[in-house]
Amino acid sequence: MKSNDSPCDARGLARTVLTVTLFLALCGILLPATGPAFGQDAKLPKGDEILDKYIKATGGKEAYKKINNRVIKGTFEMPAQGMKGTINIHAARPNLYYTVVEIPNMMKQERGTDGKIAWERQSMMGARILEGEERDQFIRETVFDSEVDWRKLYKKAETVGVEDIDGKPAHKIKLTIDDTNTMTAYYDKTSNLLVKTVMIHKTQMGDMPVETYISDYKKVGGLLIPHKHRQVVMSMEQLLTFDSFEVNVKMDKKRFALPDDVKELLAQKEEAKKAEKKDTTP
Repeated sequence: MKSNDSPCDARGLARTVLTVTLFLALCGILLPATGPAFGQDAKLPKGDEILDKYIKATGGKEAYKKINNRVIKGTFEMPAQGMKGTINIHAARPNLYYTVVEIPNMMKQERGTDGKIAWERQSMMGARILEGEERDQFIRETVFDSEVDWRKLYKKAETVGVEDIDGKPAHKIKLTIDDTNTMTAYYDKTSNLLVKTVMIHKTQMGDMPVETYISDYKKVGGLLIPHKHRQVVMSMEQLLTFDSFEVNVKMDKKRFALPDDVKELLAQKEEAKKAEKKDTTP
């Protein structure tokens, strides 16, 4: 394992690797999960205190801020389907991101953003540009300093209860993104480490509820980093193991450049806008 200072954030990584399961899930429409409104219990610690304790528990804000880029490599497995593959992630400041997922003899999926344009390429379906809520979610989830700058991403963090996760009590935090989007995060009461997230993921197939269980924290370059994720979406389980973390490496920014077919789609979109404007001009 390689490292220079620190790798990545647990919450952001848990959301990022989710795209593998969603791509393979190809099935019917799921309805968004709903539930009762939560209220802040005065006897519970405040949500912002829990999130700040997590930052401290994993190494501290200054350690995160020293990182300018990161490369993460790992493997994933869907036991019930007998599928195995690899996932590689590249990220750099300010908000550059690229990931590639491959299943031998089956598929290759790439996703990326330059902080403004979000795109995806699949070996079976070609390229597309992410738009609307799907684009907004992807941009938000690939913010480089999403852990330490969480206040810029969420309107508020509320502690709404305590639940057992894998037999250990954890604070349940409701993170409000906007008027219609939230995420729930669970932090172990003793270690203050993130152990689970629950969210609605925006996809072409509709809104999908996803649970991610986070574990196997190991110290890498001064930070505690989770090396295992277990994700459950549409009753399917996916196991992810990250075994290589590199940070502050020599990285060519061309890696984050828009692919030619994505550029072509953008050009077509721009031409369509011009034509539409021309047709509506008196």
